[in-house]
Amino acid sequence: MQQYKLNTANFAAYKSYKVTDEIKAADPKLARQIINKYNRFQAAEYNTVVSRSRTAKQFDTFQQEKHLYPNLTWLRTRSANPRELHLSYVGISLPINDPFWTENQPGNLWNCKCDWKTTDAEVTPVPDKIIKPARGLEGNPYETGELFTNKHPYFKVSEETASAVDKFIVKQIRDENTKAALTELRKNDYTLKLENKVHPLVFSRDAIKHLFHNTHTYQSLKDMSIPYLPEIIKIAEMVKIKPAVDNPMVKRYIYYKYDILDKPAFINVRESINGDLTIYSITPSIK
Repeated sequence: MQQYKLNTANFAAYKSYKVTDEIKAADPKLARQIINKYNRFQAAEYNTVVSRSRTAKQFDTFQQEKHLYPNLTWLRTRSANPRELHLSYVGISLPINDPFWTENQPGNLWNCKCDWKTTDAEVTPVPDKIIKPARGLEGNPYETGELFTNKHPYFKVSEETASAVDKFIVKQIRDENTKAALTELRKNDYTLKLENKVHPLVFSRDAIKHLFHNTHTYQSLKDMSIPYLPEIIKIAEMVKIKPAVDNPMVKRYIYYKYDILDKPAFINVRESINGDLTIYSITPSIK
């Protein structure tokens, strides 16, 4: 879910910069006209976020059901006045792992209201005519982790603008999640079971701020995971326990592994001599 939030934040930020660049390059008298043009796109963009998020969630469920229902069937749109484009797909039934579903899903056209469902019905032929996804809506969002791709025109900006947007996004996500973490992690009492004993899990203000300065390949996704560390650590894999030799106030260090997309992240936990546990860093490897 976090990767979809990040992708949508990217999309919104690039849109803002795209609008700003267009206004700067135009006659000042046209500014309101330009803003109104992009505002008209918002309904379709919102509907598409909802549709593609639903598609990704459905496909996850389909994967869990494929031993019972191995195929997918395309369902007719709910629109009263449907476009012709996807009507040719209605009724097709193909295996869940068929390459057809990589580029063809409900929601790969703007404002698409088509649907699909699992089935054990017989497989039908692949349609002769394949409908090309709208620019920026390529790929199965379940597989790509993207609701919008960088092929969308909003992302066609100069390298200088792209660098500015990316820095802005990283800073905004860090600031928002730092605030959320400081609020949520400090107001509740957390515990963690270690070796059949329940220990207090402590989040100090300094420790929380330090977590956001740890680097990772997927920096923003790492930052977005920090407010949820009490839940994440409970399902993470404990991979190493190391005695402390450099600090008389620390008994040992414990390391838990979880994945951020295809890269590991290690939660570094410090156990004090009084039994309190503190998460003090998240690293891409164990030292």
